[in-house]
Amino acid sequence: MPWTIDHDPKLDVMVITVTGSMTLDEAKAVTRGVLASADEHPTERVLVDASELQGWMSPGQILEMIQDYGVASSQRNMRVGVVRPPLTSLHEDLRFYETASQNRGYAVRMFADSAAALEWLAPPTDLP
Repeated sequence: MPWTIDHDPKLDVMVITVTGSMTLDEAKAVTRGVLASADEHPTERVLVDASELQGWMSPGQILEMIQDYGVASSQRNMRVGVVRPPLTSLHEDLRFYETASQNRGYAVRMFADSAAALEWLAPPTDLP
């Protein structure tokens, strides 16, 4: 599964792009990459573009991946907006990931497009 991590300084958002199928080891590598990038470009907002994702992990592997998040306490402060793929066969597993993450205190939400995800990730505006 190819993946990239970039930082958009204008939006102050870390952008992760994943394509193909994702294994547990690859998901853990992405998590390590996110933490390293967060050290270099501190941000609490993460956009995951999984719109090209074609394969996903089992529920047991998803839970193991989420347990690894506990290694870095700073990750609990991150808001993660995930753009889900159009493949409806993956939606149930991704919904499980979203729910399991939220149940463990992580701010993770699924979206149909990046515009909706970025709107949710945007910092609140100060109202007079």
